[in-house]
Amino acid sequence: MSVDKALYLTYQTYQEIAAKYHCYSMVGGSNAASSHPWATSFMTYLSNGKNVTFDEIQKDIYYLLDEGSSVKDVIGYGEDYNFDFINSLDALTLTVGGDELDKEELIDPSYTDPYVTSAYGFGAKSDGTNRTYQFVLNYYEKGEDGQSDECFVWEINVPVSNFAPVQLTYTVQLTNPKTESGTYGTYDADGSEGYDGLYTNNEATLYPVDSNGVPGQAENFYRPTVSYTVGTVSITPADITIYTGGDGYDSVVNGSGNEIGTTNNGLPTPGFYIELPHEVDQALKEAVGAPLDQPLDLSKYLTFTYDDGQGNTRTWHLERYDNKEGNDSMAYNRYIYRILPAEVNGEQIPVRLQFTDDDGTFMTSDDFTVSLDELYHEYDMTIYAGDLNQKLVKAVLTVNDAATEYDATVESGELTVR
Repeated sequence: MSVDKALYLTYQTYQEIAAKYHCYSMVGGSNAASSHPWATSFMTYLSNGKNVTFDEIQKDIYYLLDEGSSVKDVIGYGEDYNFDFINSLDALTLTVGGDELDKEELIDPSYTDPYVTSAYGFGAKSDGTNRTYQFVLNYYEKGEDGQSDECFVWEINVPVSNFAPVQLTYTVQLTNPKTESGTYGTYDADGSEGYDGLYTNNEATLYPVDSNGVPGQAENFYRPTVSYTVGTVSITPADITIYTGGDGYDSVVNGSGNEIGTTNNGLPTPGFYIELPHEVDQALKEAVGAPLDQPLDLSKYLTFTYDDGQGNTRTWHLERYDNKEGNDSMAYNRYIYRILPAEVNGEQIPVRLQFTDDDGTFMTSDDFTVSLDELYHEYDMTIYAGDLNQKLVKAVLTVNDAATEYDATVESGELTVR
């Protein structure tokens, strides 16, 4: 095929395409022009003698989502739950095409908006005089009018392309989590399943403005939902071993290394392991600045309470099993605690244990006696509830004067007579 015919057919094809689409003819930068001058002339002919650059093409591209668009997000709440927006620069991230933009908190945003609580800019631009941002997030703790729902408005000041999607990441915190054991809510990361309850936002609406400044139809996003599980604080008696022989016996709380007094029947003062739910344990350690992978002495933060609503109340405090200098009151990388007696009408009421034999016979620590003739015997050991309803016992965790209540469960230990 000759060059003339090739150019003619190319011209026809270009015109057919240009009749349907917005096409551009642009001279590429290469050394071909010196050896093929007709090629440069042909491209200039197609562009009607206009020198086309990528900058000009960029200006002509039509965006459905351009400057002036915005997103309004109303933070989630319901009859029995409430989320709060974490109003912190560190809790915000904005990416364009996967690349994170620089961010900064704006100074005195209420100068132009009396109801805005805080404002954050992403992707700063400066012309030497004015500083602008590709995106701005305005947070309203009491709504845009100062008397409605907590929300934020995300302002979009640049064109948004499908080829470089924009993603804003923020954090909310549940302010009133349940304390009773169980799983609450159903997790749905993007809201596409349409579950009810525990919405992280009550509504999120996009208000688009296109490249011509024409507002488009508002579009509501799906509403994500979350779930969480509340565990219980468990109390487990530390195993006790009684060694018999001769005319007497010795008893010890296994792993304690020391015996801290005995009960009136020769049993050692009982020790207990306390275990928090993992999430609670990690949150407590973060709050008090303790290592996340090391045991924490809970006696400074945890108490147990009882209230049956009929005037019967108890409060039990914890103490490390042996808090003498040089002793760590630990066994198997866990602290052992004593549960101090509750005071009722001036009387000290100690925690009592219940021992159950293989045949189901049980006795309390008040009634338990050791037979010196008994060679080997094992008993299941737990806390004796007496007249109290054990289900009403609560664990109260107090950090920085803020108290949170959790269900408490009692597990079993083992008493061994050798």
